[in-house]
Amino acid sequence: MLSPIALSIAIRSGLVSTLKYLLISFKELLMLFSSFLPFSSQASFNPTVLLNTNFEGVESLSTVKYPKR
Repeated sequence: MLSPIALSIAIRSGLVSTLKYLLISFKELLMLFSSFLPFSSQASFNPTVLLNTNFEGVESLSTVKYPKR
């Protein structure tokens, strides 16, 4: 259960920064998980490459207008 102070800080900082924090935490968990994998699996599974995207790029990709044929 969140305290009222933490809840008001989370509301004031906005949903976007909360989502960024959650994604960073998820990325750190993936990196921790990949450190326990064997070396051969680490080469094919690289969470930093997988999640190294900026939010502005994702937003601009979703607003791309495709030409009509």
